[in-house]
Amino acid sequence: MSFNPKRERRLAEHRTLSATLTLAKLAGWSLDKHAPLLPKEFHDYLYVPETELLLVPSVGPFGKVKAKVTQATREARADALIVMLGRNGNGLIQPYVSVALWSATRTRWFGPHLPWLYVDGEPWLLPDPHGGADDEPCVRLSSRPLRPATTRPYASAAERYVGFARADAAFASLQQETL
Repeated sequence: MSFNPKRERRLAEHRTLSATLTLAKLAGWSLDKHAPLLPKEFHDYLYVPETELLLVPSVGPFGKVKAKVTQATREARADALIVMLGRNGNGLIQPYVSVALWSATRTRWFGPHLPWLYVDGEPWLLPDPHGGADDEPCVRLSSRPLRPATTRPYASAAERYVGFARADAAFASLQQETL
């Protein structure tokens, strides 16, 4: 099959939305397509009302997306997760998540973070060990608003990588090449 830029973009958008919905499902979140009081320019954002969280699947350049999401967090008075896809060291498609924590004075950014699953299936976002953000906080995904955690949800490096492997299995459908 020859390279078709429009098809490749649609496939990337589909995969990114799929990763975002998988993350929401793992966290047990219900989604509301329309965030409250946001202009039409944010029409593609998903909203999790119980956590006051914007979910932003994106295939655009991070800098532009970050600026737009920062504006959206201020307008919605909500935290946000930008979900983007890349390739991991094994060449597999990997979701990368940037975390925006809103406060009245500013929006703080962390990331890139990777999905991680505890042995009981509890989802977390952990700093990417290869992304230069290893000293950043972890974030537990639950029915409560996002809060950075300085304690790690694992006791050893082996447990850390097993949790990443569990998350990789949960996101395995991203490896499919078709829509």
